[in-house]
Amino acid sequence: PIKNLIKRVYMKSPAEGDRIDLGGKLPQFDAFAELAYRELNAGKLQWIRVADPEALTLDDIQFATDSTIHAYQVKWSNQDKDDPFSYTDFKNLLAELVAGWKKLKSEYAAEGKFLSVHLLTNRPPSMHDNVKDNAGTKVGNFKEFLQEVWSKLKLGDPIDPKWKVVAEEFLALTGLTGTEVTDFIKGLEIDLHFFPYGFGIGKKANRVKNDDLLKFSRFLLEKVADKKKVVHFTRAELIAGLEWNARFETYFNHEL
Repeated sequence: PIKNLIKRVYMKSPAEGDRIDLGGKLPQFDAFAELAYRELNAGKLQWIRVADPEALTLDDIQFATDSTIHAYQVKWSNQDKDDPFSYTDFKNLLAELVAGWKKLKSEYAAEGKFLSVHLLTNRPPSMHDNVKDNAGTKVGNFKEFLQEVWSKLKLGDPIDPKWKVVAEEFLALTGLTGTEVTDFIKGLEIDLHFFPYGFGIGKKANRVKNDDLLKFSRFLLEKVADKKKVVHFTRAELIAGLEWNARFETYFNHEL
């Protein structure tokens, strides 16, 4: 019957659902491995946190360098053609990003580091959505919003009168005022169209880096699945867990 045929077309099988879920999660671990590995090799990484329940939605990636705490919310697309990221998509995540930023700002206040929160996705900014003012008039698209409003808010530059109402509405949506809204904007990085380093099984280019990142990503995956649910790993604990003591002992011998 047509009804059953439609069901088969539109309902995903359990295996397909698992594939889609894994397709969104694996890049998250790979991106975490790549970003933290870069700081570890530079001698700047101090700690990482894995699946931190205190971070709210900013728990996908968390690590600290000498000067900055980085926390990421990852939104990954596993589609053949990545759906552009729209202004509506951004607004729908804004409350979560603000809540996570406020929570971590309070939690890490004693560390005295700059807090940088990131929205990370492989999806490109939309060039065809509608960013409207309060009168319902289209002002531009999300890519233009990032250029004409977001980048200028971060730099403290004047905004074109055409975008003034949109900018004011956006600031109101944060629910923040005064120095808080300024600090939040300075601390939020919108990382769209992100393409991680392409490491994996069978990759022959830069074999050492490839194998290192595979091991790092697997370490993160195992710690998330571990029944002990350890969240915090110092630089020394991470190096020991990856069995890289000999490689880093010149730099970190006083900690190991």
